[in-house]
Amino acid sequence: MKRITVSIGVALLLGMAASSAVAAQEPNPKNARTTERTVIRKATVQDIDYQERTVTLKGENGNIFTLRVGDDAKNFNNVKKGDHVTARYTELLAIAVRKSDEPPSASRQESMTRAEPGQKPSGTEIQTTTITAKVEHIDRNKREVSLRGPEGNLRTLKIGKDVEAFDRLNVGDQVVATYTEQFTITVTPPKG
Repeated sequence: MKRITVSIGVALLLGMAASSAVAAQEPNPKNARTTERTVIRKATVQDIDYQERTVTLKGENGNIFTLRVGDDAKNFNNVKKGDHVTARYTELLAIAVRKSDEPPSASRQESMTRAEPGQKPSGTEIQTTTITAKVEHIDRNKREVSLRGPEGNLRTLKIGKDVEAFDRLNVGDQVVATYTEQFTITVTPPKG
């Protein structure tokens, strides 16, 4: 958990602005170090108001809460009392170093899938952001590296002793960070 938080901070420091988007870089280079975290939450439908588009759920710990469901949620009328709702959120961060003459860049891709008409509601949304930064300076004694991001910003970062690739890092290399978020929600009938 600590690594993903630090790595996301690095990505933010490099200037993860979607407005700087250019062509996507390779999403998972062979030498990438990856960190993944998944959170799954389950609930049972206690009540539903189709006209107001609200659903009352009971969570795994017994907590009861009501949600308003937007018009973009298709097949809402197929949700029934007693149905099971599962929400799954996954974060994946891959960081790699490569040789390249390309300028630093940032790109973002998004995709969404939904259930077919007549099915129980479900859907998945995926967002992938890739950022590259050029290594401008390395201080091996202090274990610091200065990176120039896609907006021209220069950041100096302290590199932990557990990062073995630091010793192979050279000025001019590119650091590629690919951050993917995936959110999936499914509704299934009760078993039995």
